[in-house]
Amino acid sequence: LTQMFFWSWLVISFKDEYYGALLFLFLFFVQFYLLVLIEHYQQNRKITAFQGFIILSNNLSLFAGSICIFKNYPVDLRGVITIIIAALNAIPMVLLFKDQKADKRLIYLLIAIVLTFVSLAIPIQLNGCAITMFWAAETVLLLWLWQKSGIKVFKYGFTVIEILVFISLLMDWSGFYRNHITILPVILNKPFITGAIITISVWINAWLLKKETGKEFLPGISANLNRVFSFTGIILLFFTLFLELQYQMIRFYEPASFRYVIYGLYSYLFAGILTLICRNKKYWTNTLYCIVLGLSILYILLYNPFVFQVRGDVMYGVLSSWGYFSMHYFTVLAVIYFLIFLLQKRKETSIIDKHSEGLIYWFATIISMIILSIEIDNILLMIFFNGTNQEHLLNISHNILYPIMWGIASFVLMVIGMKRKSRDLRIISLSLFVLIIAKLYLYDIWKMEQTGRIIAFIFLGVLFLLVSFLYQKLKVLLMKEEEEKKDSQEKIDHFH
Repeated sequence: LTQMFFWSWLVISFKDEYYGALLFLFLFFVQFYLLVLIEHYQQNRKITAFQGFIILSNNLSLFAGSICIFKNYPVDLRGVITIIIAALNAIPMVLLFKDQKADKRLIYLLIAIVLTFVSLAIPIQLNGCAITMFWAAETVLLLWLWQKSGIKVFKYGFTVIEILVFISLLMDWSGFYRNHITILPVILNKPFITGAIITISVWINAWLLKKETGKEFLPGISANLNRVFSFTGIILLFFTLFLELQYQMIRFYEPASFRYVIYGLYSYLFAGILTLICRNKKYWTNTLYCIVLGLSILYILLYNPFVFQVRGDVMYGVLSSWGYFSMHYFTVLAVIYFLIFLLQKRKETSIIDKHSEGLIYWFATIISMIILSIEIDNILLMIFFNGTNQEHLLNISHNILYPIMWGIASFVLMVIGMKRKSRDLRIISLSLFVLIIAKLYLYDIWKMEQTGRIIAFIFLGVLFLLVSFLYQKLKVLLMKEEEEKKDSQEKIDHFH
């Protein structure tokens, strides 16, 4: 009845009696809290549902009443009020925690109340990125407290707040980067700093979760979450940097083709650095192999069209210099490293069957030949383009330089295949020779000038003679190899 009288006055007649009203509200809170604790100790220290209801409603009454009292106060005190209520609940929580005979359910209830009010304090007082960063710091604290105390409430609180962190981060990024609320400075801006802090918190949690490997974290969820969090941190870092890059590129560079080339460059360099760092971690091998394989294909299908657009923009004055176009060569270096990685790790990944290892040689050769052919065009245009001779330069490249370059590549592959005794490389080399001959006689010869024909045929003739000589050597090597195999097999049979 006293509470009803107080709340009737607070809703109907309250004006500015801030401290008097707060004093009564605080006395109600202390009175009911003490009554519950006294009754708890008198009844064999087992908390009842009614006692739990009183504690919860008591906290709710204090919180709602305080917000109502100070809603028109000149200073916004909502966050301070929330923290004070959390501290008031923390006092009995600490005292009960030291008492080994105290009911754990009561302790868990108080911990949950403290965590709830602490988590609400920042969103109530602040907004936007501050909420996300505070929650991220809280996840680290909760995970650490769970590992130190073994109290499951901390673990469940960590799980819930971690989910809220990701949702809040997506809202922050959408608000700043997508809606363009304000002009953001480079790097030193709220969404970028928030993303960086969230990434760091996720990696700290991954480090803490290493201690739980092999155990069950939640029902049905393995405790090998450290790898999940590590990978999540990498994804967060990628998008934190990418969204900042995208925003600033849109702000400073008008041609869309150049922006897309830079986005691709960033993606390939990021993947290259990640591959370089994690290449010797066995549990990363399959993941990296898939990423590298996909990016190598996308370079030809998706990235190169934007490179061609930038080349055209430079040639016809939309962009001021070839420096813009040259940026894509860093991406080429990344793809070369990807192909080397694919070849080196082909036996360590479960993605490639042992009987299909030769496919990686074919894949690497095809990608390499396409890139080399495209770059011959690019280099020729960069050096000799004068505004009107693009078609002439490309004809020279396609009809003369392509066969020469492919012939050299075929010769190199044959030498490597013989040196490493690789049947796949030798077959690829011969296939490339067949392609050169087919292209030369079916297409190039009809478009070449007389001088170009003579040069191409002489060069290819020399290459064919060298290959013929190498094959004579190869026969001897193969015969020796077969004899050695027979001798070793005979020795094994004799031993048995």
